[in-house]
Amino acid sequence: MNRKKKIVTRAILLAIIFSLIFFLLKKGYKYYDSFLLFGKNYFGIFFIPVTVVILLDIFFTFINNRKKRIFYKTRLFFFIIFLMSVSLTFVLGFLTYLKKLEEVNIINMCLINYKMGFLMTHFITFIFNNFRLNYIFYVSSTLIFISLFFLTGKEINKIIKYFATCKRRKEALKLEKALLAQMQEQIAIKENLEERKAEEYKKQNLKLENVIKEKIEIAIENDTLPLEKVDRKREENNFSKEDTIK
Repeated sequence: MNRKKKIVTRAILLAIIFSLIFFLLKKGYKYYDSFLLFGKNYFGIFFIPVTVVILLDIFFTFINNRKKRIFYKTRLFFFIIFLMSVSLTFVLGFLTYLKKLEEVNIINMCLINYKMGFLMTHFITFIFNNFRLNYIFYVSSTLIFISLFFLTGKEINKIIKYFATCKRRKEALKLEKALLAQMQEQIAIKENLEERKAEEYKKQNLKLENVIKEKIEIAIENDTLPLEKVDRKREENNFSKEDTIK
C-alpha cells in the first residue's frame, strides 16, 4: 500500500508540474509580469530563494531513499527558519542599535530600505508587537544556532574527521620516526659490539701467534723442539730394526 501511495503521489506531482509547464508555455507570458510583481511584493528579496526551495522540495519527494529524503527536507526547513531568524534579528538589532525601534521604522526598513516583502514585514511586526525584545533575541539566536547546526553539521563533521585523521597520521609518522630511530640506534650498538668483538678476536689471535712464536724461538734456542725429538726417536727405531735384521 505504501508503494502504491508513493506512485500515486508522484504521478499527481508530475501531472501538476507538466500542466504548469504547459500553462506557462501557452499562456504564461500574459501573466508573467503580474506573477513577478506578486512575488516581489509579497516575498521581496526572498522571491528567488522561496521558488528554489519549492522546486527543491518537489524534487526531493522523488528520492527513493527515505533517509536521504528526510535529510534534505529537514535542511530545507531549517534553511527557511535561518532566513526568517536572521532577518528578524538583523532588523530589530539594527534599529535597537540606532535607538529607533518603532513599528513605523520597522515597516520602512523592511519594505523601502531592504525590500523584504509584505510577508516578512508582517512577520517581524507581529513578533515585535506580541513578544518582549529580550525573548525575541534569545529565541532567534537559538534558532540561528540550531539551523546552522542542521545546515552545516555534516560538513563540520567531515572537517572534524579530516583534522582528526590528519592528527592521527602525524602521530603515526612520529611513532614511525621514533621506532626507526630506536632501530637505527640498536643496529648501531650491535655493529659497534660486533666491531669490538672482531677487534678483540684479532688481538687475541695476535697474542696467541706471538706467544707461539716466542715458544718456538725459545725451543729452537734450547734445542727442545718436540718435532726434532720425534724425528730422533723415529731414526733410533729404524736403526734398531736394521740391527735385528742383520
